[in-house]
Parts: sequence; structure tokens; C-alpha cells
Amino acid sequence: MTRPSPPPSTPDYSPRQGYLDAAPNGIAARSAWSRPAAPGQGVTVCDLEYAWDLAHQDLPAVTEMIPGGSSPGDPLGSVDHGTAVLGEIVALADGMGVTGAAHGASAIVVPVFLDGARRLSVAITAAVARLRPGDVILIEQQVAGPRHAGRGPDDQFGLLPIEWIRSAYEAILTAVGNGIHVVEAAGNGRQDLDDPLYTVSPGDHAPFTPEHDSGAIIVGASDIPRAFGGVVADRSRLSGSNYGSRLDVQGWGFGVTTLGYGDLSNSAPDGSQSYTADFGGTSAASAMVAGAVAILEGEYRAATGAPLAPSILRARLVSAGTPQQSGRYPASQRIGPRPNVSGVDVAGLAAPPDFAMGAMTPNPMYRSVTIRLSLPNPATVRCTVFDPTRPPARDARRRFARRRHARAVVERARPRGERDRERGVLLSAVGRRARGHEPFRPHSSRRSGSQSREQRGRPAMSGGREEKERRRA
Repeated sequence: MTRPSPPPSTPDYSPRQGYLDAAPNGIAARSAWSRPAAPGQGVTVCDLEYAWDLAHQDLPAVTEMIPGGSSPGDPLGSVDHGTAVLGEIVALADGMGVTGAAHGASAIVVPVFLDGARRLSVAITAAVARLRPGDVILIEQQVAGPRHAGRGPDDQFGLLPIEWIRSAYEAILTAVGNGIHVVEAAGNGRQDLDDPLYTVSPGDHAPFTPEHDSGAIIVGASDIPRAFGGVVADRSRLSGSNYGSRLDVQGWGFGVTTLGYGDLSNSAPDGSQSYTADFGGTSAASAMVAGAVAILEGEYRAATGAPLAPSILRARLVSAGTPQQSGRYPASQRIGPRPNVSGVDVAGLAAPPDFAMGAMTPNPMYRSVTIRLSLPNPATVRCTVFDPTRPPARDARRRFARRRHARAVVERARPRGERDRERGVLLSAVGRRARGHEPFRPHSSRRSGSQSREQRGRPAMSGGREEKERRRA
């Protein structure tokens, strides 16, 4: 009996992974591999999209989490995209195939196509419930914008970041507010997100403006180094990528070697040994950035035992990145810098901020205390702490109501004409002072019969009572 021959061993494709090299070519992920902790150790990365081949030989154990009571589906009928994304981040460092940028991280996946429809906010909410502060959510989705109307499913023109959908935007806000890093593909719609079409939105939903920043890291796609097949200029905007001031950082937009598809090799009929040399778009770019985020979060957590705030990590990715260049399109069409993991001083981030406790001001009426905290930035934060279990003090409410009622009664008791005259005198005097005629001297609020017309705000007239008394004397 002839035994079937074992599948051929997979070669090592890691030299093709130039996006892991040192800056400026890559994100400098390899520099983190020599450190004591495994890259991304202690961090969980959650990928949100349609489907994956979780049995691929080059993946660790990955948990699929399905929101309760939902039935997942795959409208595209392909597992290659999700498998390629996971390969960039967590592929095993086993000397064959490819190696993930943060191969020490854990991974879970959450499908977004549930009960026959795309329910991204449900998927994000389920992920938030599972993750802890410092973990990473990667959103590998895009949505049709106003300019995509009437176009076919294979035409990506006019596609936008997923937070264009209000429910998804609000779910992202919740995730970031819970200390979770959210990495979001900018989309392959070739759109300027600073266009008034997207910044002036009906219903006050303009997610790409500074005042509506969700806190997510939005990633554009760039050209790549010539040594790996670049066309025009490395780090310049790729034609298909969306762009604008809201984008934070960039990643390789094509030529990414990872798992899936099988154009590089496919030794098993079930696709579990498939590899590609040309994954791309903002999908590949955002997976690359998610790997960089997991590396930095893991290093910070190992140094401090605490998670890194999403806003701080995003700012450091941008400030330490390799700048965008002009190519076919000018650098003013922003996709942001390329992350440089080795350029971020994790030791500097590890120092906890000192603060000083300031004055504590109690407010017995509303049973609250206002506390001032002084930070070294410099900045002052004022916090008001309420006791929601107890209503405002009854006696305090009554005292406040009595004072307000007393003021109202006194004001109503004064004749309306008298109040108007006093208001007129004040305005007249202020006007004369502004013109430099005379200093303003407030008059008495008493209205006796002996007041002159000047005191009442009217010009003095000859033949008045004062003149008659003088003549009699």
C-alpha cells in the first residue's frame, strides 16, 4: 500500500516582508523582536470582517466570537482577505512562511455580517465587552458614500471609512472611551475627506472633522520602496487611498507578503498553506499599523503593568513616524507618516504623570465636591463628583427658592416706569463716559420729589423749583 506523500515544506518568505524592516522602508517591527518580551505579548488583537481560514498552518490558535443569538455569514464567499490580515499581525515565528509583526499577541475575530446583514456596531460592542483596556480592535471594512451611488460592487470609488455610519461611529467612540485602541481602514474610495460633502453633514454627523474625532487611528495606503516593487515614490499617497486631515498614519498599499490567496504558493488543496505576495489597499495598510500598535502596547504594559491611553499612543505613532512624501500626488493630500516602532520612546511613556491635588470646594446644595488637579503639562483639570444616590438637600433647595422668590417680589414691587428710567440713566451715563464727556457717577436709587432732572437723566430746564427758591431769597 502506497502512503500519500506529505505536503512539501513551505519556504521562509520573511525576507519578502519589507514592511517589517527598519525605517524608512518599514515600521521597524523586527527591532522589537530582539527585546526580552515577545512582540505584542499580553495584548489581544480583534479583527472585524467577514471570514477567515483559522486552520491555516501559519496561524496560532485564534478564537472566533459570534455575538449572542446571531448567525454569521460571508457575503463575499472568500476567506483570503481575513486570513491575509491575520498573517500580517500574528503569523507564527516558526521559520517558514511569513512572520507576524506582533506574533506574541493573542487574536480573536468577530464576524460583522450577522443574520443576513452587516451589523458592525453589534460586532464592535461585542468586542468591547470581551476586550480590556490596551487591546486592539482592527476594523477591515468600508462603506458606500454619497459619490458611490449607482456604481457596481467591484467599483470602489466613493467608499469611505466605516465611521461614516453613525451607529459604527458611536460604537468606536465607546471602544476608545474604554481604553481600547481602534485601527480603522481609511477606505479605497479616492476621496478627499476634507471635502464639504463629508465635513458638512445632515444631522450633525461629520465624523472627519476635528470636533467629531472618534479617537480611532485611521490609516491610508502608500506607495512602497522601489526595492520591493515601488512605482513612483515611497510613502507617497497611493491613487486608490482616501486622504485628508483626519488620516493619522499610512502603511504599504500593495506588495505585502502574507497568508492567503495562493499566488505565491499553495501546497495544500484546502488553502491552509496558501501565501500571497501582493496583498494591498488600506486593508493591508491598517493591518500593518495594528501590528505596530500591538507591539508598542505590549512593551508599555510590560514596563508599567498598565495600559497605554489610545490618544497618547496615536499621537506618538504620528510624531515618531517617517514623513509622507510627494509622488504622483502632493504630500498635502494627507495620508500621514509611516509608523516607526523604534522611534517611540517607550521608556519615556512609562513614567506616570505626577499631579498635585488642589482645592476641594463642597457644594452642599447638590451634594457634590469640585476637585482641582494640577498636571505638569501645564494643565488644570477640574472634576465635580456627585452623589447620585442622594437628592439635593431639601433645606438648601428651600433656602435657594426663598431667596429667588424674595428678589422677584422686590423687583415686581417697583413701578415699571421707575425701573425703565433707572435703566435709561445708566445707559445714558455709560454712553457719555465712552465718548469722553464726563466720568460715570452712579446715582442713588431713591426717587424723591426733590431730585433734579439731571439726576433723573433729563436736561435741566430754566424756571425750575431751584431757580424760583433762589429768586425768593
